[in-house]
Amino acid sequence: LFDRITDLKMLRAIQLINPEHVTLIDEPPKSETDDKLRKNTVLIVDDDESITELVKRFLSTKNLKIIAENDPRAGFNTLLEIKPDVVILDLMMPEYNGYMFLKDLRTKVPNPPPVIILTAISKPEYVKRAIELGAADFVVKPIDFKNFYTKVIGTIRKAANKL
Repeated sequence: LFDRITDLKMLRAIQLINPEHVTLIDEPPKSETDDKLRKNTVLIVDDDESITELVKRFLSTKNLKIIAENDPRAGFNTLLEIKPDVVILDLMMPEYNGYMFLKDLRTKVPNPPPVIILTAISKPEYVKRAIELGAADFVVKPIDFKNFYTKVIGTIRKAANKL
């Protein structure tokens, strides 16, 4: 139903009325490797609960195990505990922002999982800094779900091939 959610208020209203409509988008064709994704874990770290819930609902329909944290420090601790296959991270969070998270990930975690930045900021200097700190990819809100799903799956597959 929605290829691109452009109005977050409209999305929240639709979620309240009929949450199933949020995930009714054209899905990429399934491949044999999609069954392997069932075991993959995605950690979402964003201080905006509506975003974590939206991304969690969407990705949980894709045979992925989803864990969401709205507190970035708790998210970092969860990362250490569960060792996710990919992290989806917001940049602009109070007290402990996405850049701090990335820096700690790079310096404190051996073999860190890949990180996809999911943020409303699209300025080139923000993208560059995140990539320099180790982010694998960058997605700008509002979320284009087809593109987002492709990036998540591509990042998981790329990381798996490095093992």
